[in-house]
Amino acid sequence: ALKRILNEPGISRWVVSTADLESRLEKWVKGVPQDTAVETEKAEEPSGKYARPHLPTPYVAPRTDLEKKIAAVWEQLLGIEGIGIHDNFFDLGGNSLSGTQLVAKLRQVFQVELPLRELFEDPTIAAVAGIIEKQSTQQEEKTDKIKDLFSRVEQMSEEDIQSMLEQQKKQNSGN
Repeated sequence: ALKRILNEPGISRWVVSTADLESRLEKWVKGVPQDTAVETEKAEEPSGKYARPHLPTPYVAPRTDLEKKIAAVWEQLLGIEGIGIHDNFFDLGGNSLSGTQLVAKLRQVFQVELPLRELFEDPTIAAVAGIIEKQSTQQEEKTDKIKDLFSRVEQMSEEDIQSMLEQQKKQNSGN
């Protein structure tokens, strides 16, 4: 069909429309009242998300808030509603480009360093949630250690701090 269209003599312009072109022309060019045009366009537009396809894994709904948030990101990116926590990202239609987009969005939403490699090794919501939980726990542990260190420093006398700094200078100059 594409070859026939491209080889048709005398046709120099083509239009591809995802909805009824006539109703859009009425709205934009002929000035049909907004109410009618909006109703027509709403009726023609799909809901935006597709139902979960048939997959080899049974559907398991997200259980935790974290899994629900991750599922929402996946659903938004893939345009699929009802993604289970064991559904494979690539079986859902994901590819390396959308995987890169997914990882970038998850990094932004959860403020974690999620390696792209991790998604390719186990591309499920459950696995991603495990990685995010692990990183969050590690970050909390680091934060606790820093808080503990600051607490100790606050309890030290000025002389103790000066003594420690001098010792550190000696160690650094000896290396």
